[in-house]
Amino acid sequence: TLFPYTTLFRSLATALQERGVRVIVDFNPSQTSEQHIWFEENKAGFYKPGTNQLDLENSAVQGELKKAMESWLANGVDGFVIHAANKVPETLMQEFRDILEAESLESGIEKVLMTADGVQNSQEFSGVGAGSVVHLSLPEDLLGDEEPTAQGIKDKLDTFLTSTPAGAWPAFTLDTVAHGEKLVDALTMLKMLLPGTLITQAGEELGLAAMDFTKVEDEQAQQHLELFSLLSTKLRHQDAILFGDLTADNTFVMDEVFGLTRVKKGSPGYILVINLGPEEATVDLSSLATVPESIRVLEGGAVMAVSPRQEEEVKRIDSKEVTLAAGQAKIFNFVPKF
Repeated sequence: TLFPYTTLFRSLATALQERGVRVIVDFNPSQTSEQHIWFEENKAGFYKPGTNQLDLENSAVQGELKKAMESWLANGVDGFVIHAANKVPETLMQEFRDILEAESLESGIEKVLMTADGVQNSQEFSGVGAGSVVHLSLPEDLLGDEEPTAQGIKDKLDTFLTSTPAGAWPAFTLDTVAHGEKLVDALTMLKMLLPGTLITQAGEELGLAAMDFTKVEDEQAQQHLELFSLLSTKLRHQDAILFGDLTADNTFVMDEVFGLTRVKKGSPGYILVINLGPEEATVDLSSLATVPESIRVLEGGAVMAVSPRQEEEVKRIDSKEVTLAAGQAKIFNFVPKF
């Protein structure tokens, strides 16, 4: 129960939703703390012997969990991230989904069921309303702890795409600040070019590992934010980004340069290149399918999708000869040739 904070929570949820923000809560149905009233009252059969792990095969436990979910929904919650989903019986997960579907019909607002840590509970997952049990599976970080290399990025991205069920709407977690200041913008560019739902922690848009309000106005943080804003407004809504094909055929490596193309008929095309080597590199992009002889740097006002910026950046260039400084990343747009 949310008592005695029900009114406050509902007011907060309503205020957020009026601003276009959906309220999603973490939900771990497999265990409670030892301070939970069920544990303190030693509810008969609720726990596995000697632990705080709930017995999810117990119908009484299942009933209480469903009541808890219904209570959250009644107070303005739009969905749940299920943790330790591999411990949840598939029949119970289906009942969770049924509760959300009923509330969606009642409220006219779609409610979402997600799982954390890449757990799919042996079920396929798909976009909201597509009928499978879990709407979205939140994966582990795409690049992990390894130092990014051109081939390493391609291999990890290709593996993720290959393992995603056909027709599924994927989610991407890519920590853009975990690999050092020099790669923040490059990894932000990569992240923004991926299809599906992007998981971003507060502070990443400023290049901060954690939200630190003392650094929000720093010049470097503002430069990261300007690029993030450019990509959000000029790029993310494009059909080529959201719905264009993305397979191993769209990723490439040229020496120590990683690249990615995103195209869809009827939409501008985009190409990202990141030089992960220690020396300047020049690459020929004209041999790539759909890339024309002339390409243009993505820009908006005084902001360009180039990082780090050189003193003079040419906006339109010959795709046969694209030069990148060490550690530099660029996004170009173009009219695709089919």
